[in-house]
Amino acid sequence: MNDGELKTKKFTPGPLHVGSVPVGDCIFDWNEEIVGFAFGETSGRYFTYSKSDAKEEAQANARLWAAAPELLDALIMVRDADNDVKSDGGDGIPPVARASIDRAIAKATGVEPKS
Repeated sequence: MNDGELKTKKFTPGPLHVGSVPVGDCIFDWNEEIVGFAFGETSGRYFTYSKSDAKEEAQANARLWAAAPELLDALIMVRDADNDVKSDGGDGIPPVARASIDRAIAKATGVEPKS
């Protein structure tokens, strides 16, 4: 898949962030609209819902959310490899890319990066 194909995918555009409302944790878009949420505990399980009237967008969101754990693992591997390169005296990845990786990991884990 090339960059042009990625730009035509119909998932909810970011940036997104997580927040809480009385019924559970919500995913908000850049306009503070709820686009998805985890809610309703039943037998110790939570359910995720994508708020979209467009089937294509809901399906694209589901694929993106399903890939999130693997994307997080990949970012952590890149961050750790960058740390190894730097500890061996190498340059590592560009600082702007590293900062983006650190922010994404922090957003996914809820743990702020160490300064």
